[in-house]
Amino acid sequence: PAVATFLSLVLTHLGYDVTTVNDPAQALAQFRDAPFDVDLVITDQSMPGFSGDVLLGAMLELRPDLPVIMCTAFSLEMGDRAARRLGARGYLSKPIEVDELVHLVSESLAPPTSRITAAV
Repeated sequence: PAVATFLSLVLTHLGYDVTTVNDPAQALAQFRDAPFDVDLVITDQSMPGFSGDVLLGAMLELRPDLPVIMCTAFSLEMGDRAARRLGARGYLSKPIEVDELVHLVSESLAPPTSRITAAV
């Protein structure tokens, strides 16, 4: 929740409309209800319930064009290459650097009218 709050504050300050969901099952349920209401997803690899790669796969199954940014702390299994192989547009390593976050979000999206769901 602390990381999600941090991401939300930074991105809201930049003008993005951010929805924060701290439960991957809830994030997926909301996405399934309205998959085109989301322009970008930022997810963590390590979450309670199921992992970010599972969430990413389920969302991309519904919307293959959806930009997803994966983030995690140190992981032997997940890094930039692994995240991109799974279909993510980018990868953020924790602790998240604001400049890197802003760069990846702007690289993945159109102007700051986009809606973002952060499930971390």
